[in-house]
Amino acid sequence: MSFEKIPQRILSRVGRLDTFISGKKGSFGRLAGSYSPEEFCLIAQNIRNQKLSPKNNRISNHRIGPTTAEDFPEIQQRYFPGLFDRGKQILKEGQVGAIIAAGGVGARLGQNKIFWEIAPGLTLLHLKIWATVGRIKEKAGIDVPLFFMTSEATHNEVVRIAAETGLVENKDFIAANQSSLPILTLDGELVDLGGETLYSPTGHGDIFPTLQQAKALDWMAKRGVRYLVQSNVDNPLVVLDLSPENTFLAYLASHADGETEITAQVVRKEKNFRGGVPLLYKPADGTRRISLIESTQVESAYLDQFNALLPFFNPLTLIYNLPFLRDFDPGKLPRVLIERNDEDPVTKEVLLKYLKIETISGNITMTEPTTFLPDTIQGISQEGMFTQLKGVDQVSAWKQRLVSRFPDFFQR
Repeated sequence: MSFEKIPQRILSRVGRLDTFISGKKGSFGRLAGSYSPEEFCLIAQNIRNQKLSPKNNRISNHRIGPTTAEDFPEIQQRYFPGLFDRGKQILKEGQVGAIIAAGGVGARLGQNKIFWEIAPGLTLLHLKIWATVGRIKEKAGIDVPLFFMTSEATHNEVVRIAAETGLVENKDFIAANQSSLPILTLDGELVDLGGETLYSPTGHGDIFPTLQQAKALDWMAKRGVRYLVQSNVDNPLVVLDLSPENTFLAYLASHADGETEITAQVVRKEKNFRGGVPLLYKPADGTRRISLIESTQVESAYLDQFNALLPFFNPLTLIYNLPFLRDFDPGKLPRVLIERNDEDPVTKEVLLKYLKIETISGNITMTEPTTFLPDTIQGISQEGMFTQLKGVDQVSAWKQRLVSRFPDFFQR
């Protein structure tokens, strides 16, 4: 496998928390995690031989189709009080653990959003930790075991911020690095950085093997955890506390009382949104069910026919039964080849076009029947739990809602 030289201007970006990781050839074992060199080399070879491209991600049109709002009934208002009380009890009994994916290098705000400063000395990650485990510990004395999936690019900073919030590693939380694989040129060649290789994290679908390999599920099970909540750093409105305004407690109880191993929360979708959406999907066994599919997995022309009509998307808020995750085979997740651009953060000039290999955590719903619930409840909560932050132009309104929801955090 040969190397392709990269523009000199990229060199200054390597190692930042919103770009790539560089490593010597011997770094593969340390960074690649659940991937073997043989698997990676076969993928690269297939790209070079034009047997593999991002088009191979696409699921056949006859196996997927649009959903409607009627496919996603809300929690009913008359059941809410009982579910809310049962959710409180589940939390009080220590049956809930949390997962925060913090390994990505997304730079939607001109920097890694995980470390975006939302108040002097406080980052979005500080708030997410507070909303997930800090508030309930301070106000109710309840410990919620926490797992961070980090990467080589973010691990040290995540652990430092967690310690700043008063959490103790291996007591209150475990942090483990997800896989990182070499990025490839569009022709399937390695990218050369003065004799080193450029790596990038392999997507939030790596949560499942990383949890297993770090033995975090065993650690949580010994503490009595039965249910795990996954939510993104940029979705701090998913809260684990006992406050009367926390409608998420009803979702915990609904999942615990349900019959599926997974519950996925869905949010009203803007017409032109392209991302993870729940579609009708027919797996190999022929049973048709709703599953989370990324837009990169659907033929664009086909998706364009109904994308504007789709009612919901999923912000990667999911609840799992812990025993299910212990036994889950991560190899069932499709590996997705994604084409990305590295842009100059100021001029937006494309400095490098490259390919990376990812798995998507929402695709677990392709392998297992899942309950889907809207994040609104008629007569109880119409605003929902999610405010998508797409760019700096939305920061002011987004932060205003956070201050309203978490005044105790911003007054600390």
